[in-house]
Amino acid sequence: MRFLYPYRMEKWILRTIGERWREHKSNLRSIYFDEHKSTKANHSNVPNGIIADQWIALVDNWTTQKALVHGYCWIYIYVFSLPNRFFKHSRNLNAFLYLIII
Repeated sequence: MRFLYPYRMEKWILRTIGERWREHKSNLRSIYFDEHKSTKANHSNVPNGIIADQWIALVDNWTTQKALVHGYCWIYIYVFSLPNRFFKHSRNLNAFLYLIII
């Protein structure tokens, strides 16, 4: 099935779909996957609405060495200077980069 949308929206649509897909996988991982359990136990914890073979493949992917090494997430945390909180138009943002272990 095809959808009609303006061509200029294609980049935004694909980016949004990608972000939502990553968010969905992250939610599945945080709810149904426990890294302290065995792979077999994680295989048996299939969420509703997910095909068992696809869940097993996803769990196998999460337990590979490459996924374990790259399982870190860099995030920016913005800190507002106290005096600048009171002035709407002159906010200086100081960005700090933190390593969060997933």
